[in-house]
Amino acid sequence: METNVKLMVTLQKLYITLAKSSGQNLKELGMTGSEFLVLSHLNRKGKEKVQKLAETAMITSGTITYTINKLERTNMITREQDIKDKRVFWVELTVQGRESYKQIFKKHMEYMDCLLGGFSEEEKIAFTERIKCFGIKIDKKEKIK
Repeated sequence: METNVKLMVTLQKLYITLAKSSGQNLKELGMTGSEFLVLSHLNRKGKEKVQKLAETAMITSGTITYTINKLERTNMITREQDIKDKRVFWVELTVQGRESYKQIFKKHMEYMDCLLGGFSEEEKIAFTERIKCFGIKIDKKEKIK
């Protein structure tokens, strides 16, 4: 039981430390974490529904609306209503948005390389695989309930 608590606290502290550091870097680059996640997904997948973007970025419907509005005002994305289902909106990167994202991504990855530079690629891969393993096992247990 005590080990479980230590594990939860350790993972939570790690997440907070990484999120704080990463978020500060993105802020210095003129972007929030939510904006970065949305642009990253759009850069990889192309056109996407707003609801899917919220799920992918793990943000609430209120936050996704705010984020989409801000990105649209700054000409990073376009948003258009679905022709068949008026409840659905599609979002896509603009040319300016794609170029801005690429520049920010490059700088942010340089920062992350520096931040995590004390770990070898093998250590990072092994740690990632262990975390995935924990997530899969926990997810399976949750589905049984």
